[in-house]
Amino acid sequence: MRLLSTWVFLLLVTKMPATNRTIDSIFSTICQTLQLTTEQRPRIEVRNTTYIGAAYSKANHTIYIEQKLIDALSVLQSQKNHALAFIISHELCHALDKDKHDTHFIAYDKYQDASYRNEQNADIQGAFVAHIAGYNCLAVMEETINLLYQSYKLNPDLKGYPNKDERIESINLIREQVESLVAMFKAANLLLLAEEYSLANGLFEKVITYFPSPEVSNNIGTTLILEAMNLGRYNAFKYVLPIEIDW
Repeated sequence: MRLLSTWVFLLLVTKMPATNRTIDSIFSTICQTLQLTTEQRPRIEVRNTTYIGAAYSKANHTIYIEQKLIDALSVLQSQKNHALAFIISHELCHALDKDKHDTHFIAYDKYQDASYRNEQNADIQGAFVAHIAGYNCLAVMEETINLLYQSYKLNPDLKGYPNKDERIESINLIREQVESLVAMFKAANLLLLAEEYSLANGLFEKVITYFPSPEVSNNIGTTLILEAMNLGRYNAFKYVLPIEIDW
């Protein structure tokens, strides 16, 4: 019976579309970066519809990625997964938002209960998450938007959709903001290694205002503990505080 179950499982995996495996792999990597438990993770599903691009459904707690969007990004070749990581991270940030509502990646600021500010925040957080998960999405964000407008044949000034020029301008501004966040995050980690705990903590505090995550929170806690352990003229606290850091 166990051998039969294993055979059926292997058969199902073999028949799974490659695009689904790609999406699942990217989604899993991003969730691991955010240290999300199984209960916290939304479902993710590839659909054959041709009007949403990507979306998050509050009712189903599910992220939907259209096959049409995946196909449109194929022209990016080796950069395709980086673009997909940005889109998936964007929708995941919505799914993790306390004020959850349905979202729509293409008509993002015209959807029910959506706001331009919330969508920009999802762009910033999504791009940052994708970056620290190992995807170089910053280099392909503008081209991703252009491809989606082209593939979905959207008029740049189509009613109910963002103005294309404004969307591109917003993406470029967000890329600059994320580049600054990445620089601060790297600098903070270097300062932590250099035992400049107070300076490192200040940068981590700035990062967490844009990117609230367990990893940054852990780094803040680590800097505070290390700073406390090294207080005093003779650094005696390191022998008093009952703390062991598991790197």
